[in-house]
Amino acid sequence: MKTKYRSAQTEVISVLMITGIIISLVGAAYMWGVPMIDKRTATTDLDIAEKFMLDLDKKIKEIANSGGGEVSLEIPFGLLRVVPYDSADKTGKNNIALEYISKQPIVLGSQSYLMTNNLDEPAVYGSEPRIIAISGESSGNGYLITLNAHYRELYSGNDRFNIELYTDTGKTEKVGKDSVTISFIENKVLTDQDFGGSLTLTSIQIRI
Repeated sequence: MKTKYRSAQTEVISVLMITGIIISLVGAAYMWGVPMIDKRTATTDLDIAEKFMLDLDKKIKEIANSGGGEVSLEIPFGLLRVVPYDSADKTGKNNIALEYISKQPIVLGSQSYLMTNNLDEPAVYGSEPRIIAISGESSGNGYLITLNAHYRELYSGNDRFNIELYTDTGKTEKVGKDSVTISFIENKVLTDQDFGGSLTLTSIQIRI
């Protein structure tokens, strides 16, 4: 009887030990696995966001160069913010930005730039008409990732050129999350500028 009792005790202890080991392994896998999954998701989201901003910029430039047309794009996630052109106050204006929350600090600290050949403003004609900056900052339990396209002046001799962004309500900042529609408004030439030449503005309407 004692042998059977001891055998039963041994079996119970063995089961408890195995259960404890399994729980520890599952806990360790969860502790290491979840951050890895979050990081992979954050990297994928950033890739999607970058592609969207490049596609958006491509459509804006195509419509500006053709002098007409309209096209719509789906916003993949987050919010799209438009800060329209303002000739009276150009600081922090003429921007379109995708903002979203990430679980990982995939970009944090100093800004990086996406497919931007220089940061000059104004820049020589032939440069990209925009600067796309990528930044991140802590926000609640996550990180706010921002991809901001700023459209700048380009110069050729004494003359300058710029794509000016407008919302469907004029100069009012707008935010949207479903789709964005880009359309041509007009070209206009402003003469006798303080830099000694003319400024050609190509007005593009952004509806969100």
